[in-house]
Amino acid sequence: MRGHLLWEDGLFRDAAALWDGARDHGLKKGVTQCLTLPNHAQGFLSVSANNRLPGSYPDDELEMRLRMLTELSLLALLRLEDEMVMPPEMKFSRRELEILKWTAEGKTSAEVAMILSISEIR
Repeated sequence: MRGHLLWEDGLFRDAAALWDGARDHGLKKGVTQCLTLPNHAQGFLSVSANNRLPGSYPDDELEMRLRMLTELSLLALLRLEDEMVMPPEMKFSRRELEILKWTAEGKTSAEVAMILSISEIR
């Protein structure tokens, strides 16, 4: 299965009004590439044209070129620490940190509940 989607009638079958509107504004051809970075950030790169996509490449070459462009774009955003590609910061309360500490030390949920004088949720 390829990682890019060519814009065609079948792709927009459930969104015909969107596709019609795009074509009314001159978008006739297009392709979208999706990529996931090692930090699980996801990005899409779409290229469109009003008549034909520049250069008719075989599927495997088109895939390679789009993946490279998408990856370079996402890595640039990562270097700039753009919030769109940064993993969300995990913030824990003092109590949650206590529970994580005891769990990391191998305590069961019943033991953690007893240590912290809280009830165990089942």
